[in-house]
Amino acid sequence: MDYVIPFCGSAKTSLHNQVFLEGVKSALLGGKGASSGGICKGEVMKGEYRTWTDEERTVGLKALGRVYAGWGFSQAFYREKLFEKTLGFKSLEEFMTGFWEAWALSKGKTGRNLFDSPEDSENEVQLMRPGIGLCIAFPSIWGHWAAGPGGDPDDVKWLDGKLRWFIDHD
Repeated sequence: MDYVIPFCGSAKTSLHNQVFLEGVKSALLGGKGASSGGICKGEVMKGEYRTWTDEERTVGLKALGRVYAGWGFSQAFYREKLFEKTLGFKSLEEFMTGFWEAWALSKGKTGRNLFDSPEDSENEVQLMRPGIGLCIAFPSIWGHWAAGPGGDPDDVKWLDGKLRWFIDHD
């Protein structure tokens, strides 16, 4: 492989992202009446381990969706009410249930913009040999959903342009 172009991701899970994921895991486990065993550890539950009931799964996934809601999009996304203007939801609560809870529940029975900060990615690039890496921050208020399906078409154009630039400058 000659090159890789990752976007909306990082080479290593930052400490900040580990904290976020711990919160998501705790919200999910709460639906089952369990708690987290800690960062990068499993669950702690009274009694013997058991599988999830359908009701526990629904409660846990809805809680997971509501935790993600504060992290998946930027503050400006909410301030500018893009959930209404662009995505067509009538209220914040309708967005919480119709987008975030629905998204979480769509994950089926399997089972992250503040996830991958530009600073964390810039630090990773600085650890590489000179000329190996390049970090270009995504200028979008759509957070982790930047250039994602159903999002801002300008984000998609920006990303396509950067991908073309990178390939042309190989």
